Amino acid sequence: MPVTRLNHAVLYVRDLARTVGFYREALGFEVKLEIPGRAAFLQAEGSNNDHDLGVFAVGTNVGDSMAGRATVGLYHLAWEVDTLETLERIRAKLASLDALVGATDHGTTKALYGKDPDGLEFEVCWLVPADRITPDVQMGTLPLNLEAEKDGPQFASEDDHRLIAGGRLLRKSRLDEIPQLWNVLKGEMSLVGPRAEQVSFAETFRQEIPFYEHRHLVRPGITGWAQVNYRYADDQADTIEKLTYDLYYVKHMSPVMDISVLWKSVWTVLTGAGAR
Repeated sequence: MPVTRLNHAVLYVRDLARTVGFYREALGFEVKLEIPGRAAFLQAEGSNNDHDLGVFAVGTNVGDSMAGRATVGLYHLAWEVDTLETLERIRAKLASLDALVGATDHGTTKALYGKDPDGLEFEVCWLVPADRITPDVQMGTLPLNLEAEKDGPQFASEDDHRLIAGGRLLRKSRLDEIPQLWNVLKGEMSLVGPRAEQVSFAETFRQEIPFYEHRHLVRPGITGWAQVNYRYADDQADTIEKLTYDLYYVKHMSPVMDISVLWKSVWTVLTGAGAR
């Protein structure tokens, strides 16, 4: 029979009381059993395990773990939470304890990294629900923006709080579109065509806006007839208006029309018109 999951972790620590206090305050663990001065067994809130973390005191005169620097050993433990709100609350708590050492967006996983009083690293992560994992979500390593994740899919806006440092310049200059050239080379997109939309939005629009799915009769484009002839769409009403331009392109698309769109796109890039 295969292994199903990790049941618990065990750590050697210097000061038992200090470590127990840290995990109780930082992650909400509760002590299920304690052998004073020697060991303690802690359980995470809502856990069905007998205990999730065991800690054994080995004395204050021992050295730091050299795993990953001078010896082999465990990199870190990863604890999972059920909601973004919990992850955000733990981030604030770790920061207040000066124990937060990193926060990373891995695409399908949003992770915080901390260190306990003995310098042992751990991860606290939230797994993106399957219904929110679209084809464009890939595993990677990016700065984590919990505010953006909490709000879910949304239109870009003038004061978009999801932008990271330098992001506004990338949008204004349209340099954020460059990675899509790889999709063009792979045959997944065209230079000109209806703009690709977030999957969750596209599914909603398909159900609520007549003929919306007709814009998918051609491959999506980095730029398009609607992009160079209408302002940025930031709600469903604008999306309906832009759809008329997309359907016009689908009906009348030609090399001459594509050249016209590309020429207007160059002007848009140079002037920054319509960028969010």
